[in-house]
Amino acid sequence: MHAFHFDPKSGCFTATIGGLHLARYSIAVATGSALVRGTDLRWRTQNSGGTAHHIGTGKGIIVSIAVAVHHDGASDGITLSGDVQFTKAACCERIDILHPIGPGVIAPRSLLVHGHVMGGCELVRFPMKQAGKPFESWHFTALKLDDGFALMAFDLKEDFPSLITGTPTAKGVSRLTASMRTEVDVKKGDRIALTPLTIVSGKSGHALLERYGERQSSGKKDFSKRPIMWNSWDYYRWSITESEVMDNVDLIANDPVLSKHIEYIVVDDGWQHAYGDWEVNYKFPSGMDGLARKIKEKGMKPGLWFAPFIVEEHSMIADWHADMLATGDKKLPGLPFQCMKRMGFILDAAAEKSRKFLSELFSRYRAMGYEYFKLDFLRHLQNAVHHNGVKAAKGKLMRDALSLIRDAAGKDAHILGCNFPFEIGDGIVNSTRVSSDVAPRWHNVMSNVKSMAARYWMNRVLWWSDPDFAVCRGDDTSTDADLRRMNPLNVFQNMKDQNIEWKMMWENFVTYDEACVLMSLAVVTGGVIALSDKLSRLNERGLDLVRRTVAALDRGRGVPIDLFEHVHPERWVQMNEHGRRYLFVNYADRPKKFAIRGTDIDTSLRYRDFWTGEALLFPAKGTSKTISRHACLFIESY
Repeated sequence: MHAFHFDPKSGCFTATIGGLHLARYSIAVATGSALVRGTDLRWRTQNSGGTAHHIGTGKGIIVSIAVAVHHDGASDGITLSGDVQFTKAACCERIDILHPIGPGVIAPRSLLVHGHVMGGCELVRFPMKQAGKPFESWHFTALKLDDGFALMAFDLKEDFPSLITGTPTAKGVSRLTASMRTEVDVKKGDRIALTPLTIVSGKSGHALLERYGERQSSGKKDFSKRPIMWNSWDYYRWSITESEVMDNVDLIANDPVLSKHIEYIVVDDGWQHAYGDWEVNYKFPSGMDGLARKIKEKGMKPGLWFAPFIVEEHSMIADWHADMLATGDKKLPGLPFQCMKRMGFILDAAAEKSRKFLSELFSRYRAMGYEYFKLDFLRHLQNAVHHNGVKAAKGKLMRDALSLIRDAAGKDAHILGCNFPFEIGDGIVNSTRVSSDVAPRWHNVMSNVKSMAARYWMNRVLWWSDPDFAVCRGDDTSTDADLRRMNPLNVFQNMKDQNIEWKMMWENFVTYDEACVLMSLAVVTGGVIALSDKLSRLNERGLDLVRRTVAALDRGRGVPIDLFEHVHPERWVQMNEHGRRYLFVNYADRPKKFAIRGTDIDTSLRYRDFWTGEALLFPAKGTSKTISRHACLFIESY
């Protein structure tokens, strides 16, 4: 059931989409210190082509809202679109397409929060013991209701980042709002098109998400070969050298399993002189062109890490080419980038001189033979206020800059977007990081599985999803005497009031069972596989884990079955015409019994344990399996 009613006298509307009821909502436009609500405008309605257009005038704006109601057999819904015209110059900070005039309360059973870039996803369950912190769900939110599901979603390819906000209360969500973060200067007569907001309901939350992904896809893509690689970052960080890269390359080339499956060797952060000075440093005596030749001679494709929009303060650009830097509110450069206590300016991606720099940079490294480019810290481009002297639409700015890099790198290069704002949309990058940084520590697994699960529907539709590194080193899987020698968290320590917990946290590596969970998630998600251990320091158990991971037959995209029930999804399924896999994960600190019903898996198939190869029986009447703490049961058909 769906219904929409607009009251021109009050400027408010009420909508019912399935079990979701939105009462007393309007539009609102924030310009500087003023907030103009729909209740402040004079409204009239006109019909055109069977669509009602509601037009509001006053307070320096003219608003047009079009409402389309649709039903496709699987879901009911409405789409709000239109534009805002400005009758005087202003700074438009944001536009609320859904602005609550009343309390704006809804009462879902759970709500899926989506982060702006990699990581940041969370399942909020109701009722709660006490009110929670306000949330920001970028681009969409999905809700489990008493009767079915609802999805509130903007189109992903946005000129302006869009989000849904609200405050969790004990029984539901208050002040539910859907906004566009515009942050641009407008002149008299300028128009800003509303990013279409679609609200749909249906019986399956998974189906709503998957249909949303299909609608956001700009066309057919090649997902026939899963990207598999070794990356230098997680073990070496900034200490990576040419010699260490080649030691891992040689081991891979001589290994009967790894050599058949690893396609790319990616040198991550640490090869360059500085962010912004993308020239080789002293640790790579053969130069990056020489390293590329060596990797290719071993039968693999070279890849390289860049932070294309970050300029460190000791770089040549920062010292001598300030006209290439984006600026702040007074149109002066600043340092809005910070990571691990490293600071940086932002490259002005709209300035012609900067665009030429980016084009020549990626053309040069592509000509050296690099076929894979990991582009990091992308979201920080949006931290600057002015690009080329104006406040640019941030989504369009990102697309234009990355399109330039794509043209320079070539259509056949593989580009990974890291810290990738999802309003860029598909069609430019080949793969996208979906989780935050993964490391061989249990708390990293617990944190990142939430985002792997919440974005499962993107994989193999919009791009290859990259769940970050498949790493397994620890006391059970490694012979590394240097395992605890490096601690990058030391940069956060002061000379007084030091935090000993950071040291303990970093040094607490995964057990064998925990490593199996991390590697199982890398396999079952069905996206990019990126090893990042020092392979020569893994023992036989560790090497067995990485070999089985890269050699796993492709079974398609994994689906978290209990996405809307558990904060950390416990049950996954992965299937295609080649067979099925099921993953059951115990995140608890004690053993847990899992009921496996005949309806949970296809009991007509034969199964084996993915990690041991042991044959397992699952009777049609169902069974139960006790899984140890921080462990999993990962089975596949054969």
